[in-house]
Amino acid sequence: MPNSSLYAGAIAPQTEDPSHIVASSAPETPTRLFPEEADRLLERLVQNRWRRLSSEYDDPLGVLFGSRTRQWTAGWHTESQSLYLLVWEIDSWQEKPVWSLYQNGTLVFQEENGFSQNRSQWCHQLLESTRLPFMTHQQFLEPLVEFLYPEVQRHQACHVLLNTILSRPEIFLQLKEPLFQTLEADLHNPEWPVLEVLKIHRLAHKVPLVDLFRQFVKNGLIRTEKDCLRLDEALNQLQTEFIEQGQQISSLFQSMYARHAQALRQIVTLGVWRIKLRKANTEEVAPV
Repeated sequence: MPNSSLYAGAIAPQTEDPSHIVASSAPETPTRLFPEEADRLLERLVQNRWRRLSSEYDDPLGVLFGSRTRQWTAGWHTESQSLYLLVWEIDSWQEKPVWSLYQNGTLVFQEENGFSQNRSQWCHQLLESTRLPFMTHQQFLEPLVEFLYPEVQRHQACHVLLNTILSRPEIFLQLKEPLFQTLEADLHNPEWPVLEVLKIHRLAHKVPLVDLFRQFVKNGLIRTEKDCLRLDEALNQLQTEFIEQGQQISSLFQSMYARHAQALRQIVTLGVWRIKLRKANTEEVAPV
C-alpha cells in the first residue's frame, strides 16, 4: 500500500506553488471509501461518461531524476453536484504510481496502481481515455458563474473548488488563467446585454467568484505582483460598473441591484485582503 506520507495530500512545492498554505486549510478528517464503495463509484463514473478536463501532466521528465511526477484531471458529477479530482503520481521510477481520488477536496480513495486490476483500469480510463468526454476550462467553471445554476449552488461550487485546490495546491497553476479570464469576461462591455435585468445579472454572477479570489489571496495562491495587480484592476472595473449601473437602474430593479451590490461590498471590505493586492509581494518569483 502507498506510503502514509501520501495521505496528507501535501505536495513538494514547485515554482510559485503556495507551499506555505497550512494543512488546516484542507479537510482534516477525509472520509475514506471501502474497496467495494470505490469500485462502485469508479465504475459509475465510467458508465455515466464522466465529463472532465483534459489531463494535466506535471514535469514528465521529473521521474527520471527521482522527483515526483503527477497527472491529474477534474470534473463535476452531475448527479450529486460533487467535484472529483483524480491524481496519478509517482515519486521515482523505483516505486509504483499511486492513484488518489478527492471528492469536494476530501481524499476518499488512494491506492497503488495495480493493487486492484479493475480499479486501476477504471482510473486510467477516467484520466485519459478519449472514449469519455473532455470539457474545456470554460465548461468546467460554468457551475461557479452561470445563471442556469441557482445562486446558492454557485456559491457552493466555489466553495468545493476552493477546498479541492487547497487539498492539492499544485493544480491551481493550470486553473489560474481560466479563472482570471472568467472574472474578467464581459467587463469593459457596458453595451451588453440590452435588457436591464440581464445587466444586473452580468455583474451579480461575478460576486461568488470575487469571494473565491479573496480566498486565493488569503491562502497565498494569489501573491505575485503581476497577479495582484491584475486582480486589483478587475475588481476596480467591476466596482466601477456596479456604481454606474446603480446610477442607471430603474426603481423596478433597485432591490435586486442593492442586494448584489451590498454582497460585493461586504466581500471587498472583508479583512485586509484588498490591501494585500495594493502592497503586492515583490519578492523574486519565477514567472508562470
